[in-house]
Amino acid sequence: MQSLSRRFLIVKGIAAAQMVLVCAGQPVPPAVRRVYVDKMFGLEATVEKALKDQELPFEFVEEAKQPELKAGIRKKNSSFYGEILYREKYGRNEDHTLELYDVEKKKVVAYYDFKLVADAQGREAIAREFAKRVAAAVNKKK
Repeated sequence: MQSLSRRFLIVKGIAAAQMVLVCAGQPVPPAVRRVYVDKMFGLEATVEKALKDQELPFEFVEEAKQPELKAGIRKKNSSFYGEILYREKYGRNEDHTLELYDVEKKKVVAYYDFKLVADAQGREAIAREFAKRVAAAVNKKK
C-alpha cells in the first residue's frame, strides 16, 4: 500500500515539474495598459487609429475609467511672443506637442513636436509619427 501511494506522489511531482518547464518556455503576453486620448482639435480619432495600427498593448478607455496613460496635445509656447522668439532663434516652426503622459509616474513617456495643419494627409502623418515614437518608447521599456 505504501509503495502505491509513494508512486502516486512521485508521478504527481514529476507532472508538476513538467508543467513548470512547459509554462516557463512560453512567452509572457505584455500587460495591457489603459489609454485615454484627450480632445485635440479633431486629431483624436486619427491618433487613436495610428496607435491601434502599431498593435501596442493598449486598451482605449474614457477618462472616467481612470486610465494609466493619457495622450494629449498642448501648445509648444505659452505666448505669441514666445513663438516668434523660438522661430527666430531655432529657425523651426513647430507650434504644438503631442504627448503620451504616464498618470501614475507623472512623466511624459513619448512626445512629438509638430506644426498643426488643416489637411487630412498632414494630420495622418503627424499621428503616424507620434505612434512610431510611442511604439519605440514602449518597446524600449520592455
